[in-house]
Amino acid sequence: MKKAYCIVLMYLVIAALFCIAAVAQDVSDLLAVGDEAWDGRGAYGDPNNKKALDAYVAAAEEDVYHFESHWKAARSCWWMSDQMLAVSNDPADHAELSLLGMELAERARLMAPDAMEGHLYYALCASHYVYGVGTLEAMRDGVFEEAISELLWCYGKDPAYEGGLVPLGLSAYYRLAPWPERSQEKALTYAEEARTLNADSLRAAVYLAACYQALGDFDRAVDVLTKAAEVEPDKTSEPDYRRWRRIIRDALEAGGVEDIDRIR
Repeated sequence: MKKAYCIVLMYLVIAALFCIAAVAQDVSDLLAVGDEAWDGRGAYGDPNNKKALDAYVAAAEEDVYHFESHWKAARSCWWMSDQMLAVSNDPADHAELSLLGMELAERARLMAPDAMEGHLYYALCASHYVYGVGTLEAMRDGVFEEAISELLWCYGKDPAYEGGLVPLGLSAYYRLAPWPERSQEKALTYAEEARTLNADSLRAAVYLAACYQALGDFDRAVDVLTKAAEVEPDKTSEPDYRRWRRIIRDALEAGGVEDIDRIR
């Protein structure tokens, strides 16, 4: 009887291991789909954007303790909301997508508190959440405090991560934050650092021009944009380069960056 019990127990253990392996394999397959779509992502409307998000979210639902799927899903939420800024005037779209990204990033940073990704994409999604719900509600929810805390933490760990996403996030924060946190001087300092870290980034050029413009220095803003218009971007790291080229072209025609609030 004891021997039979041991055999049954052994089979149960083996079956459980097979189930765990199957789940892990499913997550691996979903991540592969997400990564391929992410590598092919683009500006608003690119089907790869949602394909990547759906795959990462499915992986996170399949394994609720899988760090990589959670932070990558949060990253996709940020990317999609960021691309929507170019076309959508409906704040509710940004609020919903960004809130999902914040929740996913929160789980990621709880799973790996020393890793950059959960902290950074929480902060970046929070910036878009502010755009979606408005400054007053975001202030009541404490979103600004969390965003700057996470960005400064990331800056202390690796300011050069992902070609300067951290100083870009800090620049946008100080350029758009409510008083007394708003500081166009700090925004400019971080934008200049981001531009130094990634001299070919059109996004970084637009952020820098927005800072000069916010300080009233339209001549320097136009100079930055004029030079950026001649740059050949890295289309792999900046697959939405056409969007930034269009912003640069329109800004040069208008004599300044239009709707600075959307440059975040």
